[in-house]
Amino acid sequence: ARDAEASRMLRKLSEDGEARQEEGGKLGRAVASIQQGLEDESERRLRDLREVGQRLEACCAGLKAEQKERQGAVEELSDLLLRQRSCSREADSEVREFREEVDKDRAARAD
Repeated sequence: ARDAEASRMLRKLSEDGEARQEEGGKLGRAVASIQQGLEDESERRLRDLREVGQRLEACCAGLKAEQKERQGAVEELSDLLLRQRSCSREADSEVREFREEVDKDRAARAD
């Protein structure tokens, strides 16, 4: 009876050990799967961050180029405005001179 009881206990211990090993194996595979998933997710996020960084750099470069282009256009418009003002002053001066001549002619004819 003791041998049967001991045999039954050994079998139970053996079954429990096998069950624990099986559960340990499942747990190990689950942990490995989670670790792999985390690594994959980390790599994906790192790629995404690099891509976002590259897009930001390209955007900044585009903005700088656009800023230079606008600055050049503003300088060109400023130069054109200065030339236009100069031409306008010259035209005003010529109109005044012409009016003075006309007024002199009228005054001379009136006499």
